[in-house]
Amino acid sequence: MKKALKSAGLSASFVMAGLSSLHASAADFLELTVENQKFTLVATTVVSYGANDVFTQKTLQPGTYSCSNDFFGDPLRGVSKACFMPNSPQNSQLQRLVGQHSEFTLTKTTVVSYGANNSFNQKTLAPGRYVCSDKFFGDPILGIVKSCYAQIDSVSLRQIIGEAGSFELTVPMLVSYGANNIFFKKLLQPGTYLCGNALFNDPLWGVAKACYIGVAAT
Repeated sequence: MKKALKSAGLSASFVMAGLSSLHASAADFLELTVENQKFTLVATTVVSYGANDVFTQKTLQPGTYSCSNDFFGDPLRGVSKACFMPNSPQNSQLQRLVGQHSEFTLTKTTVVSYGANNSFNQKTLAPGRYVCSDKFFGDPILGIVKSCYAQIDSVSLRQIIGEAGSFELTVPMLVSYGANNIFFKKLLQPGTYLCGNALFNDPLWGVAKACYIGVAAT
């Protein structure tokens, strides 16, 4: 998953057939996958393809697609590109607790969302231990690996690696990069990544940073 879009306040240019370039806040997007990889949608989604603030867009129905020049057209020749989706309020406010079939513990009443790709079932749960599973939440997306999420104010951040270190993800996960409560975030697909400015951009110049994931607050 992944050259980052630039921080809030910068605009991105979109190239659409027959239309002038459009502009939108780069903070409004999360990366789905990198060029020449596949991604799956379970809801109608506007997907942007490109790099360096130059993109083409398509509104796609649920299904599996190739993040490629063949499918989207090439908005920026000779540059590695990626596919992005809107960073909806739901995405921006959720942190992953655990993956499917894993257990999690809550220490206060919490709304927990179960699903993937913007399709979730929710339950308001009392303090206790629960299993993140179809059996407990119901299956919001047939045949897709899911996870459990909670609102950001219901989770805390756990450091996974310091700046310049590498880390591996086995499931899609929202990763925060920064320090002193100032972070850039990216929704990363399974893979191995380097925790650094090259991937996330620099949210806090001149300060040592780290990469974090959300865990249930205790």
